[in-house]
Amino acid sequence: MEYREIGKRLMRVNRLRRNMLWRLTGGDDLHFGQLPALEHIIRNEGCSQCGIAEALSVSAPSVAASCKRLEAAGLIERKTDLTNRRQNRLYATEQGKALTKNCRIAFDKVDECSFARLSEEEQTQLASILNKILTYLEE
Repeated sequence: MEYREIGKRLMRVNRLRRNMLWRLTGGDDLHFGQLPALEHIIRNEGCSQCGIAEALSVSAPSVAASCKRLEAAGLIERKTDLTNRRQNRLYATEQGKALTKNCRIAFDKVDECSFARLSEEEQTQLASILNKILTYLEE
């Protein structure tokens, strides 16, 4: 099989998973890539945007854009760091925590639907292959 065909299949899987998430969440205000950032903020209350970017292996501008959207939607709030007034700390609002919980349920449902028909061995093989691909791409 050609690389291009494998790439197309990966993109199709991603698109179908996104569509399923959209249906399950009813198009909630949370965009596909924002759940990991919001979960990080909840787990690491008072974290910085740089900390999120590092933890999620995404660019700082991408995190900045996501945080602006999350803040505008009322899901997070920024507070100035008391020891370094040039730095903001991020906190999830109650609305953000509730939405995260609902979205996590939907994401878990999509994962279950995606992988339930694979045997334990196939799941392990897939995880190993994806880890190899991730390692090469992250280099």
